[in-house]
Amino acid sequence: MQGCVYESEGVVSEIQPTTQIIDREPGLGVAMGLLARRCGSALMAALLAFGMAQPAVAAAQQGDPGSAGSLDVAGSLRAPDWDSVPAGPREDDFGTAFRRSLLNPAMLPDGVNDWDCTPSPEHPNPVVLVHGTWSNAYTMWSALAPELVEEGYCVYALNYGDENQSLVGLVPGLYASRGLVESSTEVAAFVERVLDETGASKVDMVGHSQGGTQLQLYIQRHGGDQTVERMVGVNPNTHGTSLLGIGTLGWTLDDAGSLGIGSVLGSANVSDPGLMATVGLVIGPAGVQQAIGSPVIEEMIDAGDTRPGLDYTIITSRYDEVVTPYPGQFLVAGPGATVRNILLQDGCTEDRSDHLSATYSLRGKELIKQGLDPARRGQPVPCEVVVPGGGQGWPGAPVGSVSPSLAAVGGSAASVTDGEGS
Repeated sequence: MQGCVYESEGVVSEIQPTTQIIDREPGLGVAMGLLARRCGSALMAALLAFGMAQPAVAAAQQGDPGSAGSLDVAGSLRAPDWDSVPAGPREDDFGTAFRRSLLNPAMLPDGVNDWDCTPSPEHPNPVVLVHGTWSNAYTMWSALAPELVEEGYCVYALNYGDENQSLVGLVPGLYASRGLVESSTEVAAFVERVLDETGASKVDMVGHSQGGTQLQLYIQRHGGDQTVERMVGVNPNTHGTSLLGIGTLGWTLDDAGSLGIGSVLGSANVSDPGLMATVGLVIGPAGVQQAIGSPVIEEMIDAGDTRPGLDYTIITSRYDEVVTPYPGQFLVAGPGATVRNILLQDGCTEDRSDHLSATYSLRGKELIKQGLDPARRGQPVPCEVVVPGGGQGWPGAPVGSVSPSLAAVGGSAASVTDGEGS
């Protein structure tokens, strides 16, 4: 059987098939062993050999297959001590930050979580940064967070979604694999502390990938419609993604850290609950629950994209190979809400940031800052060469300045809609 190829707007991702290794007759334990061999991962094979995944396998076998799409394997979670987490150095690319974070799983970006920070009149809302699946705060925000601090923001970030019953969840430094709703309670508790410590009445939030999902869940389920003023989603999963997209994320992280998780998904079908149970035991509930058509995603969509009075900025790329198809990330403004849907390539075809490099792109960072500060909107947005899988997002690819005339200015970089009267 040949590999499965997904093509969107000229971006081609080849995902190796896994359906041939899952025989629906044997138990899930057998399927897990085949998955480990198919991945060629010494890590997964070792974990299975030591029996660390067997309790979860047994639970899945005894449970209701119909609920496998929202499988919760929360495990025993460590209570974070945000006052004693070390700060890491500023990095200029995702790959270097990711590899460093695997060696220092608790590390946070420099300058975040200063509980003595007093919001300024210029930036009265603390900024909460929320990373995505199989990632961590340092990996995604090691460049952006210190810049925001230097510009006078009180900035806060957390590692959330830790669980130890999936194979991915056992890897130190890979967070946000816990169930989406369970993780949303962690995010909500963290935001509550930020509000209490700073005395602010509102926060602004920035979420990457699943971080965008978490922002939506916080707004919809935890009263965030009353405590969030501005929401910025960077390549956010707002309406679900194909499992091919999630699989591509696994392959990309394999390249960065030799983790061996990418081939688990292949051409998996979210409508097959037995298969989803098996996949969830490898990649964690969050990976499965973010698929198009999952119950959590469907409930989030049914709740509506926006809330009155909130300012939403969505920043995506036509080269996003993870949250696919990329136009599905955009929001539709409901009554009283303002939405800015921004494609990085509008006005700057040279910036071909992919899913993991957008928070390191000069253009991406400026657009995030404009999402946080309406007074900044209208300023020129940088335009430099970024290569998918390279450039400012990964080391070793060419980066060069482009004529300022190519920089998008003000609203020309964004499609702005509001829900007044809609």
